[in-house]
Amino acid sequence: EALYYLGILSNISKNQLKSRITEVLEKVNLISYRRQKIKSLSGGMKKRLGVAQAIIHDPSIIIVDEPTAGLDPEERVRLR
Repeated sequence: EALYYLGILSNISKNQLKSRITEVLEKVNLISYRRQKIKSLSGGMKKRLGVAQAIIHDPSIIIVDEPTAGLDPEERVRLR
């Protein structure tokens, strides 16, 4: 729901939004948690959700400050 809401605010068409959300959640390895409330996610999962929020608009560049802090080693490699 959080990504859907953000997508609507970003003027992403409803036709594209569902597929874009699925694509982004797969990229950050959260697809199996798509129906869970944010408060039930771990700290690392919340970080990955933040990355998903940053890339849902398909930006050409992202500037981040320590995006892998709080992630386990496997997820750090995946994010890079």
